[in-house]
Amino acid sequence: MKIRSGFVSNSSSSSFLLIGVDINSITDEQRELLEKNGFDSVDNYEDPGAIGSEWYASDYEINDIAVSTVNDTVAEIKSLLGEDADVRIYFGERYG
Repeated sequence: MKIRSGFVSNSSSSSFLLIGVDINSITDEQRELLEKNGFDSVDNYEDPGAIGSEWYASDYEINDIAVSTVNDTVAEIKSLLGEDADVRIYFGERYG
């Protein structure tokens, strides 16, 4: 039996990490502003959705993201939405 911790995926899924905001916490205008500036939306049945910068990893890949990249993404979102924007890290698995 294969046991893995952390990001786990199979041929019909991929792990993701997204730095962004909950779609339900922003206005439609703010969502459009983020989309116009290259941020991606994540909508699926498991969560209400989020928008931000997204990274993927599939089986047998090792990827890294620099802390400075995370900080830069947070700063960019806050520059668009305001300093009080509740920027979060979302992670999980996408199917099929």
